[in-house]
Formats: sequence, structure tokens, C-alpha cells
Amino acid sequence: MSDEIRQKVQHTFFKKGHLPGNTKHDGYISIRKDSNGRDYAHIRVSQGKFDLLHRHIWVQKFGPVPKGKIVAFKNGITSDFRPENFELITREENMKRNTIHNYPPDLQQAIMALNKLSKAIREFYGKE
Repeated sequence: MSDEIRQKVQHTFFKKGHLPGNTKHDGYISIRKDSNGRDYAHIRVSQGKFDLLHRHIWVQKFGPVPKGKIVAFKNGITSDFRPENFELITREENMKRNTIHNYPPDLQQAIMALNKLSKAIREFYGKE
């Protein structure tokens, strides 16, 4: 932006230290979808920093999450924030819980066929 234009529109800029009216407060909880469409709650812990709510509750109740572990929901319901519903598992255990191999063989084949078809369509239209 040129200096002339900057001077002309400067009155519309946020002043240093001012925040927009829709700025969230510490402790604000937002619900967001992950890449699989599951809802997860996030809590604002400081300006510009959000953490997963279930992980935040774990740290408050039990202390830091050990390296290589994650906090998971025992019953799989991502809106059940009771501490007794949380468990520490390894990333490997989490991968096994969420893998295609948990499905029956015919459904596994259907998922793989759908993925191949989706890939072929993306390649045909040049989106890969």
C-alpha cells in the first residue's frame, strides 16, 4: 500500500492494543469439527491459544500428559467431559482404534473401492 493511500485510510485501522469487539475471553469454549466431522470442544487458554477441552481438563485434574500419549474418550463420546471418561493411550493404540481394519471385510473393500474411485476422479480433473 502506498504512503498516500495509507494516510487516507489510516483512520479505519485498529489502534495499537485495541481488540475487535468479537474477541473471545479466556475460558471461552468453541465446538469445532475435526477432519472426520466429529465435534471437539476447544477452550481459550490465552489470547490466540486454544487447547482441546478434554486435554485441558486432564491437565487440571491429573497433571501433564506424558510424551507419546494422548487423552482419549473411553466411551467415544466427544462431548462427555467427565474425568472418569478419559484415558491415556499411545498414538499407536489411537491409530488402531481408528483404522479401517475395525470394519467387516466387505465394508473394507467398499471403502477402498470408493477411495480408488475418488482418486481417479481427482486425477481426471487435475486436482491432485
